Amino acid sequence: MKADWCIRLIVVILLTAASAGCTRRLPSKDPRSTALLISEFESVKPGSPFTVGVLITLEDGWHTYWKDPGDSGMAPVFEWQLPDGFTAGPVLWPEPQRLESPPLFNYIYENQVLLMVEIATPEDLPVDPTVTIECDFSWLICKDVCVVREAKLRLVALVNAETPRPSTKWHTLFEETRKQL
Repeated sequence: MKADWCIRLIVVILLTAASAGCTRRLPSKDPRSTALLISEFESVKPGSPFTVGVLITLEDGWHTYWKDPGDSGMAPVFEWQLPDGFTAGPVLWPEPQRLESPPLFNYIYENQVLLMVEIATPEDLPVDPTVTIECDFSWLICKDVCVVREAKLRLVALVNAETPRPSTKWHTLFEETRKQL
């Protein structure tokens, strides 16, 4: 019994070190645009919703699109793979810029944008070391040409019965983005 407890403790410590809270993820690998799945909090609490976001970063001169792209373009597409009992809410869209190219116009984001989603967790979620959240994400980037980008995004979140602490790395970005909704 004591050996099982020790092994579990070692696994939790290793997972904690490896995942750095809720921020272990697989980014896209394209210098023109990257996407990263991030969490506002350092852990997940059973029965409490938490907010994640896809952070899109774009090279200078490139842009991506809002939920209603306008006359051309494509809205980003999220396909969630969540643990049993988890549900994803709607995407929270920051206000876009209007790009005019008469007679056409589009709604775009340049530089960086955080697209947030609230994830609900089940009340009976076991306080195991971690849960994994994945998203097949695709988005269109344009400059002189347009390119569809795709990424398999992944977030490993620690599960904890205590109230989650805000992420020291990402919480401010989530707060700033909420002001832009």
